Formats: sequence, C-alpha cells, structure tokens
Amino acid sequence: MDRPNLFRVADARASGMRARQLRSRSLVIPTRGVRALGEIVDAETLMAALALVARDDHFFSHTSAARIHGMPLPWLPGDGIHIAAPTAGSRMRRPGMIAHRLRAETVVVDGLRVEAPVDVFVHLAAMLDHASLVAIADWLVSHQRGDARVTPEELLEHCRRRRASRGSAAARRAVLDCRVGVESPKETEFRLVLGALGIRTTELNLSIFDERGTFLMRPDGGWPELRCAWEYDGEQHFTDPRQAARDLDRLEAPAMLGWRTRRFAKQHLRGRREAIVAFADEVRERARLAALAPVERRGYWSTCLDPGTLRR
Repeated sequence: MDRPNLFRVADARASGMRARQLRSRSLVIPTRGVRALGEIVDAETLMAALALVARDDHFFSHTSAARIHGMPLPWLPGDGIHIAAPTAGSRMRRPGMIAHRLRAETVVVDGLRVEAPVDVFVHLAAMLDHASLVAIADWLVSHQRGDARVTPEELLEHCRRRRASRGSAAARRAVLDCRVGVESPKETEFRLVLGALGIRTTELNLSIFDERGTFLMRPDGGWPELRCAWEYDGEQHFTDPRQAARDLDRLEAPAMLGWRTRRFAKQHLRGRREAIVAFADEVRERARLAALAPVERRGYWSTCLDPGTLRR
C-alpha cells in the first residue's frame, strides 16, 4: 500500500525537520507519532498510519483485516479499526482503535500485516449475522479466487482447530451453509432464502449452451436436470435500458431449449417474499413432474468449476 503522504514524526525529526514544522497547518495528525500531507479520507489511510507506529508483532484483525483482504462486509455502524497482538503480546491502545490479543496466522497485504483470511473468518463470527458470515465463507471458497481459495472441508477443519475462539460454533454453522460458485453477497442471501423454503440450488453460476455448443447465458443458480434457473439482478439491470434489453434477449435462446429462468431483484427479498415462495413451489412441482417423466434435455450446460466440460 503506497502512502507517500504519511510519515513518522521520529523519522522526520531524524532527517532534520523541526518541531515547529511538524506543527504546520498543512499537516494533519492521523494518530500519535504520524503526520500526513492532506486529509485522511478513508479507513485504509488511517490503517496505513497506524501501521507506521505499530510493533512488528501487531497485525490488523476482524473487520479491518476483512477490508484489506477485500471480503464482502455488510455495513457496520460504529465499527473501529481492529489491531491485534499475539496472545502473550502487549496490545496497542489508541483513540478510534479496538485492541485485541489473538491467536492467528498472519500475512502481508499491500505492505500491511493482517491475520490470514481463514482466521479473519473465525473472528468475524462473533460480529456478523449468519447470512453475512455465510457470504464471507462463500467468498473464501469461491472458484474466482484461484489458488487462494480454500475448500469448505479445509475451512471447517480450521474452524475446529480454532474452537476456543469466541463465535467458533457460529463459524462452523456458516461453513456448513457455504457453497462453491457464489459470486456476490446477494446471491448468498437469495440462495439461503430458497434453502429456508426447503429448496437447495443444485448448481451455482452454471453456463448454458445451445446444441452446437455455443454459449448462451450464465444464470446465478439452477437445476440443470429440471431445465430451471434463477438470477439475482442488481439495480443496473433495471435502470440501464440497454442492459435491460440485453437481459431480455439473452433469455430468449435458453427458453427455446426449454429453460425456465426466473429473475429476481432486491425488492423480492423484502417483506413476505411471495414471488420467491411461488418460485420454490414451482421448482418442487417441476421436480415432481420430472420424477414421472424426465425433462427433455436440449442443449448443454457446464459447472463453474469445470466450464469446459459440456453436459446434457
């Protein structure tokens, strides 16, 4: 993390800067012992300032580490910056900072020492609700993370090793509900709502192809054996007329092959969720009919983990 506008007071004094210069109105004080040129406009800059005066064994944890790693966090009003020390270490105490003693593996991200993602997950379990925690687990096991991803089995085993941590039981419950293939927190939320209605999505972010193997679309979830799928669409799919038109067009070809794709938006997740309940009933009915007479399978599909292998 390159922050050329931050410097330690001790370094400035050693280079010859006078105390009067360090009190200049052009400098701000993000934390004791650090000066900055210009305003501190984000939490990342403040964390970089704290890192300049932290001990070598201090590291960012909890939501602060989650933000550095890029995890999908919900809005948490009143949350501070979390810095931890090893269990036998001395905690760092400063205004606006939440100090911890933690057992955790650490890594360096953009020049900042943070706890490893799997330990962040365990420690977030004491702060987040179940759906938000499952969204973090979905992110950790995501196919999009390449070599950095962990398997659900590995994540569960790590939670068991950290069973003395506060919230470890909640972490284990979240892992049991996580799935490989989710690509956004809203997809996680929608999937969990369907699950609460007794409907488990068979495949996530599958790809659909025509009879010639030409790619057609990639719904967020579905049941290939039933030729049924769902999509959770963000606001841009409805506010941008060109995007809305493209969405309608791309549903046409799969529909000609027998695919039923239901689109949902954030409004469907509010209130009584009648549309989602009706869709769950439709999936159940499709499964009942498929048990009596198998669905005609035209075209192909593939999984997010093995997109090159086409299946009927």
